[in-house]
Amino acid sequence: MTPSGPNTSIQVRGLNYKFADGSTGLTDVSLDLPKGSRTLLIGANGAGKTTLLRLLSGKRLAPHGTVLIGGVDPFTTGLEGVTYLGVEWVLNPIVRTDIDVPT
Repeated sequence: MTPSGPNTSIQVRGLNYKFADGSTGLTDVSLDLPKGSRTLLIGANGAGKTTLLRLLSGKRLAPHGTVLIGGVDPFTTGLEGVTYLGVEWVLNPIVRTDIDVPT
């Protein structure tokens, strides 16, 4: 993790999430993703990888914690330009021509 600052593109602080059945999805997740970096998110089944990505994309909203993209909370200012593409879309040629996907 890198310190917060002008080169940090995505900041997550104290993110918590519980599913409708009361089971814990994420507990106190904090991370910094520097602008232009590539990040590999790995873990066992049920570890919270997909839940974290859904929270970052706004497909689910976290009741506790902060997500900042470029220093702005996209969930209070609008989700324009924020999306989540599952792994099945990464090699799709339309995605590669329409969206800048780092390789």
